[in-house]
Amino acid sequence: LGVVFKWHDSSSYVTTVTEAYREEMLTSIPKSLFISISNLERDLRDIGIEPILPQIDVELESAGTVSVRIPLEQFMPTPPQIYTQYARIAWFDPIMRKGKYEDAAEPVFQSYILPLDTFRNQDPDFQPGKITQVTLHFSGGPGKVMIDEIGFNILN
Repeated sequence: LGVVFKWHDSSSYVTTVTEAYREEMLTSIPKSLFISISNLERDLRDIGIEPILPQIDVELESAGTVSVRIPLEQFMPTPPQIYTQYARIAWFDPIMRKGKYEDAAEPVFQSYILPLDTFRNQDPDFQPGKITQVTLHFSGGPGKVMIDEIGFNILN
């Protein structure tokens, strides 16, 4: 996907899973959903906005009627962006960065694997083989992330 997504207070990103995709790509019932996200809070800091660690919920809809929403941190916490100090003495850090180490942080993608059984345990009517929509709900803004991949794993 490679989508940069920015929100002020809260927002949602929706991906539709078509029947054609399910028939062609999902040769069996998927076991898990995987998502790759990078926190881009440094971009907000660069323009003077103090970001808040995003709260992300994942909502899956199956068969067009059953919807299950679970916080992403139930599977793994959303990590804060890591900032690096290059010099032992903080006062020297700006001198060391000049010209070659301008950014104290780089975006790093975090991969999440969400077992679909967890969603089925929330609602027995949820059908992993008939997922029609994946929605990522973002709150705790302002925030900015890059979504690299959303997909399904059919292997155990």
